Order: sequence, then structure tokens, then C-alpha cells
Amino acid sequence: MAARRTNGPVFLIVLLVVGNVAAMVGSFWLWQQKERAEGLTKHAIAERDRAKQAHSEALAQLQSLRKRLNRQLDASFSELLAFIDSDLQEFGTGMPDETYADVVRRLSTRVGAQLTEIKQLNADKDRLQEQYLALEPTKQVAVEVAHSATEDARKDLVIERSNFHRQMADKEDQIKGILDRANTIAMRLDTEQRDKEKIREELLSQVNKLRTILVEARAPFTPHALAKQKPDGRVVRASASTKTAWLNIGSKQGVQPQLTFSVQPGGFSGNPFTKPKAKLEVVKVSGPDMCEARILEASITNPVIEGDEIYNPAWNPGNVMRFALAGLLDMDGDGADDRARVRQIISIAGAKIDAEILPDGTEQGELTVETNYFVRGIRPDPEKGGVAQMKVLSAMAKMERTALDYGAVVIDLGKFLDLMGYTPVNRLQSSSSVTPGPKPGR
Repeated sequence: MAARRTNGPVFLIVLLVVGNVAAMVGSFWLWQQKERAEGLTKHAIAERDRAKQAHSEALAQLQSLRKRLNRQLDASFSELLAFIDSDLQEFGTGMPDETYADVVRRLSTRVGAQLTEIKQLNADKDRLQEQYLALEPTKQVAVEVAHSATEDARKDLVIERSNFHRQMADKEDQIKGILDRANTIAMRLDTEQRDKEKIREELLSQVNKLRTILVEARAPFTPHALAKQKPDGRVVRASASTKTAWLNIGSKQGVQPQLTFSVQPGGFSGNPFTKPKAKLEVVKVSGPDMCEARILEASITNPVIEGDEIYNPAWNPGNVMRFALAGLLDMDGDGADDRARVRQIISIAGAKIDAEILPDGTEQGELTVETNYFVRGIRPDPEKGGVAQMKVLSAMAKMERTALDYGAVVIDLGKFLDLMGYTPVNRLQSSSSVTPGPKPGR
């Protein structure tokens, strides 16, 4: 019992000591945790301040970048990147990984080259200015000399004008005398003119009578009679696929290859100068009354068919047709004279050329009452032409009057070539070649 009482205070003291130690350890741990928390708080506050400062600096840099790029101040960073890409595409060279610095360096190099060129131009300008200033005194002397010469010329003009007026006064007296004599001669000529007019009327009456006789004698070749002319032959068969036609004329009529014809529908009785429906060229004589021709021109909607009639005013078997040619004979519209080709197609038809007016105005041969056609080419322009063109124009007018007086048919070259069935070479080159078809049956 006494032993327990003795251990109780010891145990209590031990317990107090242990409690105090535990309290001290707990208090130290709590203090240490507090210090650590305060340190972390300070570090977090410092990190937050640095983040705010970095954010402010980034915003300032972004705002500066917007101003430098000359963009809206409220544009986002992605929009600025898009603007940069757009600028690189517009001002860059398209090289991979090219940066703003590369563009600036390249543009700086180009600006430097242009500045060098501007310096050279300024130097050239200064040099020219110096040359101008050096020449100015010389030019001024020349101007003064010219002024002096002008004054001398003006004085000479006054003297010449005075002499001219004096001479004109003398001439007026002479003119009055000449007019008096002219009036006397005019009265005499008037009397003679009246007498000549009577004689002229009598001659014109006789000429009209002779012209009437001549027209009646040449009736088969007048334009009015051409409307009644008979066809030279007919188409007996045609093939649009091979562009071939067979005609009822041949060696008996003197047909030769390269002879051309215009085509009109069967029973044609209209104006002979109407545009033909087609054009043919003989390529082969098959017999006495048969030849083969290629179709040079024809309409898809109005093809050459059996029964169509053929015409060629220069081809007249048993009777030589006669022609006169004048003007620029341009067959294909290239502005060049195709006189040799015109002669050739007339010759192929068995016709003859009586007269021509050459490009220099010279008349070759003679148009007579036997001439059937006067083929008129392009007349020269009197405003653009010289003496030679005026000579051609005068000769053409004279020959045309003669042709009308003699009853010949006056026809333009283009219309004549249509009636002949001629097609210009440039149109033939664009068409396909003709493949001869089988001979038609008899």
C-alpha cells in the first residue's frame, strides 16, 4: 500500500513530462507546417506577380505587334498569324520557311537598287541640264539672227508687194483690152456653136439609127437577151458524198479539163446575174457526150441534183466569144492583180481577148463591134492614185462607153467569175480533195 503511494507521484510526473514533450513536439510540427505554408504562399504570390507581369508584357508586345503590322488593335493572335501568312504570300518569294526578315532584306536590296538607279537618273538630269545651259547662249544667238533675217524678209516683202500692185495695175489694162477682143470672138463663136449644134443633132440622129441597127444585130449578147440564153448542158447524175457530177457534154462539144460552169436549177428563167447554186470544174472527158466534174461549191441544203442546168458565158462551141478587160483584176481579194489567171480561164473556155487596159493605163488591142463582153475590174481611187491611176481611170471610162455603144455586155469581174463557175484558190484549199465516183449509166 505504501509502495503504491510512492509510485503514483512518479508516474504522474513521468506522465506530465511525456505530455509536455508531446505538446512541444506537436507545437513544433505545427509551427513548421505554418512556416512551410507561409513559404509556399509567398512563392505562389511571387509566381502570380511574375505571371501577371509576363502577361502584361505579352499584351504590350502583342499591341506593339498589331501597330507594327498596321492591323486592328482588337485582332487576335491567330488573326495576326493569318495576316503575316497573307503578307508573306503577297510580298514573299514563295520559298519554304521564309520569314519577315527575309522579305525585309529582299525588299531592302530592291529599294537599294532603285535608289542607285534614281541617283544615276539624277546625275543624268544634272548632266543634261549642264548641256542645256551650255547650248542656251548659242541658241539665243541663232534666234537673234533669225529675227534679223525676218525683219529683212519683211522689208523685201513690202517692196515686192508694191511692185506686184504696180504690175497688176498694168495687167488690168491689158485684160480689159483682151476682154474686148474676147467678147467679139465669143459672139462669133456663139454663131458658129449654133451652126455646129444643128450639125450635131443631125449626126446624133444618124448615130441613134446606127446604134439601133447595131443592137438589133447583136441582140443575142445584150444583158436583156442573156435572161433568155439556153443552158450549155445539164447534170445527168451527182454524188454529194464524192463531190462529183456528170454532165451531158463531152469531146463532141470540145470540152476540156479545167473548164468551169455555174449551176442553176432545172428550168431556170430568172436573172442571169443571179448567184449560182453551185460551181463545177471538169476533171475528165468520158465520151462524146459525157464528162466528169468536181463540185467546187454547193449548199448542203440545196445540193447539185440531176436535171440542174450549167452555164459558162465564155464557152460557146462553134462560136468564139470575145472579151475586153480593164481595171485591177483581183480574183481572190488579196489586192494583187490576177490578170494572167483571168486570161487563162478565158482561154480554157475557147474565148479570145480583143482588148485590155494594162495597169499602167496602156491600151492593148482594140474593142470592136464583135466584142461580146467588157469585164470591169476594180477602178483606181482618184484621190489616192497618181498620174498612172488617173490614166487607167480615163481609159476605163472611154472603153466602157465604147463597149456600150457597140452593144457589148458590161459586167463586173466578180459577177463574171460567178457565171463562169470559178472559185478562188483559198476556198478550194479549205475543201477536201475529190474522189472520182463510178461513171453514170447510159
